[in-house]
Amino acid sequence: MSAPGSFVHQYSLNEVFASRLRLAIFSERNLSKRNSSLPVTLLTTAKPKDSMLTGFGSASRSGGLVDLGHRATIEDVAARAGVGVGTVSRVLNQQKHVSRVMREKVEVAIAELNYRPSRLARALSKGGSDIVSIVAPYITRPSVVARIDSCLAGLNRVGIVASLFGVFNRAQFDQVIDTLSDRHSTMALVVVSIPVTDAQARGLRSANVNLVGLDIDVAGSDSVFVDNIHGGEIVGTHLLSRGYHQIGFIGDADSGKFQFTSTDARLCGLRSALRQGGSSLEIGHIKLCEHGTSQAKECAMELLTSNRPPDAIFASSDTGALGVLSAANELGVRVPEDLGVVGFDNLEMAAVVGLSSVLQPLSLSGEIVAERLIRQLTQSDAHPVHTMLDLELVERTSTSRVPNLVRQLQPTT
Repeated sequence: MSAPGSFVHQYSLNEVFASRLRLAIFSERNLSKRNSSLPVTLLTTAKPKDSMLTGFGSASRSGGLVDLGHRATIEDVAARAGVGVGTVSRVLNQQKHVSRVMREKVEVAIAELNYRPSRLARALSKGGSDIVSIVAPYITRPSVVARIDSCLAGLNRVGIVASLFGVFNRAQFDQVIDTLSDRHSTMALVVVSIPVTDAQARGLRSANVNLVGLDIDVAGSDSVFVDNIHGGEIVGTHLLSRGYHQIGFIGDADSGKFQFTSTDARLCGLRSALRQGGSSLEIGHIKLCEHGTSQAKECAMELLTSNRPPDAIFASSDTGALGVLSAANELGVRVPEDLGVVGFDNLEMAAVVGLSSVLQPLSLSGEIVAERLIRQLTQSDAHPVHTMLDLELVERTSTSRVPNLVRQLQPTT
């Protein structure tokens, strides 16, 4: 599948994530070794005609498998009709080389067992690769990579190959959605972080495309997301508790390209926590810039050399927080004694540099989305589920003031 024109890059799984993902397709034998009681038969790409998908197991947070429940299988239909599995498959695929008597037997068995063939299994059995499409911005950013990485890993466990579209602005995203809706060229779509309009969601449903939001809440569709306002509140409360009171904020200014809301929500949460703690956020302590370490460093330099420098800075990403740490180091500002620094995402780099950061479960969100997709494609009566994942602040040395110093810095009343 390809999008018209050259405005969007479509990447195959191997091109982007081969170095990070184990492209494992589990056969029925492999699954039985992990959980012999699981009522799952997997259709593999190795022998598409030898087995039929009845339900899927997907990686859970604990590393186990999720039992999606038993439903009638193609083997059940064959046994009831007194024919072979191949005959049932030919009837399902409306092939000609089946006698009228055999076809009627199969159709009666299907009705009696209430058998519903899986869209996913039929697509895989025909060798289709355009089963799932993923549309995401900034696909090289660590937080985006972590989400997509885990989602693709979950899909690949059941033999699904996904097409990845990397878009660079809202217009490109809108055109991809229109194309996928008009051409009926995908069975399921994952949208990462970019808000989906009601009209777009309706268009996808009309095209029989299953939609799942990753890092966004989509009305009427499965969605996995976090409460960014709460994330900002966590940071504000933490900084106040460590004796910081002149708080600064550095966020992404490129939100308008995709109409992102995360930066505004985190800023809103920070303001709320400071207000409840008897403090406030000065307008001059808010800086917005393009996403990047060097851009955030420049903003931090401006804040730290101003007439009223903040004594703590909350960067809306770990990438930005690295820029703040770099600026503090260059200016000789001590962290955490003179300046507290908090990031967001809790990427691996945060632990390396001792950065306090809000942990959002990036990999878990991708795993859940993969599970939701599989449910949608294998259960026609699956209802949308909206999941808000928990956030927590991981404190490290960038805000770990010693208790005596904290008491000394508490404002007097």
